[in-house]
Amino acid sequence: MRFSGTQINILTQEVEQRLSDKRYKHTLGVKDAALKLASFFEDLDGSEISVAALLHDITKEYSVAEHEKLMLSNGEKVTDADLLSSAVLHSLTAPYVILRDFPSYATENVLSSVKNHTLGDAEMSVFDEIIFLADSVEDGRTYPSCVEVRTRLYGDLDNASDLRERMVSLHTATVAALSNTLASLRARNECIHPKTLETLDAFVGKLADKRN
Repeated sequence: MRFSGTQINILTQEVEQRLSDKRYKHTLGVKDAALKLASFFEDLDGSEISVAALLHDITKEYSVAEHEKLMLSNGEKVTDADLLSSAVLHSLTAPYVILRDFPSYATENVLSSVKNHTLGDAEMSVFDEIIFLADSVEDGRTYPSCVEVRTRLYGDLDNASDLRERMVSLHTATVAALSNTLASLRARNECIHPKTLETLDAFVGKLADKRN
């Protein structure tokens, strides 16, 4: 679905009002990164990519209690894994807030990519994967591991000669980003959500298939 410049501007203003300055700055960084990544794939609409990026962290600053209330009120079970990995809750609750407060922007691509931008998903679309990676590699991410993934991803995409090579570039970055997440969680002795492992296994397989 294509959104007008006016719609994007209105949404940007509404998102800014809901987020802290730090979170809003990150959100704009994700938007810029997502648009850059999307430019390598002809079938993706930049306006829809912008909407997904702007809304991906719309519930990031909610409390755990607020997340639980939203999920339960929408008939979704809050699992022990979700609570032990509470940093992922915003990706589960954001689609409900988008449907409630931003219904004109609630496309299938937007809802799916927002839901999958933290843990990923074994069946992520290219649209989903771009939002997932943009969240990891936006310029505000200055951790050495993020810089490394960002530098390699953009370099690989610049040098890719066809769609297969561009997909290999995306999948390689997704595997690297997930691997870095796991390493960081293990180093801090924090809970690893099982879906992170499922996504990593799936994309290791996808990458192998694309390279053969």
